[in-house]
Amino acid sequence: DLVKYSHLKCQQLSLWFAGFMPLFVVTYFLALSRVLQHGHTILLFHFISLVTKGIYAVLLLDIHLDADIAEQQHHRAATNRKDFLRYLLQELLSPLNSLTLGFEIFDR
Repeated sequence: DLVKYSHLKCQQLSLWFAGFMPLFVVTYFLALSRVLQHGHTILLFHFISLVTKGIYAVLLLDIHLDADIAEQQHHRAATNRKDFLRYLLQELLSPLNSLTLGFEIFDR
């Protein structure tokens, strides 16, 4: 039962991930056709990158935790979760810093 739920959750996250990936191409063509301004294009690329990294990280985290639960290693899973979340936070803060700088540039 837990395995079926986990599999279904991974499928749903995979669909979200697959849904966001084409947004890079759409943004590129909108910028190429000059529908989006250069600054908006950069901010949109950073936002899409942030969302796809988040979805990908959650997907990997779920797969990783499911493997650990199957092995009944809860202590190791907790340690790995903390390490992974630290890594995820660092990966999410980098694009957020870029977005913040982009907003500051737009405010000027």
